[in-house]
Amino acid sequence: MTIRKLAAQPASRRILWYARLLDTLIRSFRPDSPFAPEQIVLPTGSLRTGELLRLVRKDVAGTPNADRSAERLLRLLTGSGETASILRAADELKHAIADDYGLRDSDITAARYRSETADRMGGRCFRDTVVLAEDVRSPYNVGSIIRSSEAFGVERCILAGTTVDPAHPRLLRAAMGAECVLPVQRSSDLEADLPEIPVFALETGGVPVQRFEFPDRGVVLVGNEEFGLSERALELARSSAGLVSLQMYGSKQSLNVANALTAILSWWTVRLAGHGVCVPRQDYRSEFR
Repeated sequence: MTIRKLAAQPASRRILWYARLLDTLIRSFRPDSPFAPEQIVLPTGSLRTGELLRLVRKDVAGTPNADRSAERLLRLLTGSGETASILRAADELKHAIADDYGLRDSDITAARYRSETADRMGGRCFRDTVVLAEDVRSPYNVGSIIRSSEAFGVERCILAGTTVDPAHPRLLRAAMGAECVLPVQRSSDLEADLPEIPVFALETGGVPVQRFEFPDRGVVLVGNEEFGLSERALELARSSAGLVSLQMYGSKQSLNVANALTAILSWWTVRLAGHGVCVPRQDYRSEFR
């Protein structure tokens, strides 16, 4: 893609490309490698960011948000702004274009969103710790579940029932590359695929998290956004390590399933850090190949 070819595109197509190219610029940043904001690196070559922004400003003139954001980013680039400021301004412009022209995240991110997590096989995980998501339908929720599971050192993740496919583009967007590090497997038979370790469920009506006896190894079950876990899944948990609930004080009394799991994993990690077996994740992944 060159400026000349981009300028020759229909106006609606150019707008979409502006957002995608800004997304590419943002994703090219790595904390441990040089960052060259003056050019956007593409598989076919590179594109000068300044030239792109001048074309953007011409097309978005008079828009509620993008016009001002494009001017700000161009000023930072020409004035040798700091990397953090340039990245923030580029992200602001990308979202301003999306808002002004009604674009969705899935329109903008054409490729899998890979963070530095996906490029560096590192980190550690706790042996025999599993997150199982049953009938979780939102790809953003499942992507967030995978991301949180990897971040808190869960060994692997199982997607059961009607849980969305792990290759869904919006799931990959939310997972931020964690799916490349954390082993994720599908399950068509909940009972058959559960490992022989304690099972507990995140569900209303359980033991408050402050008093729950987290196991040193186990499977935590999370369920559908609207209906929760199936009765069979709840029976499996009740006959094993039990049910755990988050104590809430506001009027809403509920959380998004991915947010709730993140809170539970934070509590579980406190227990695991003192009693669990922590190993390099790379060593563990070799067993799944």
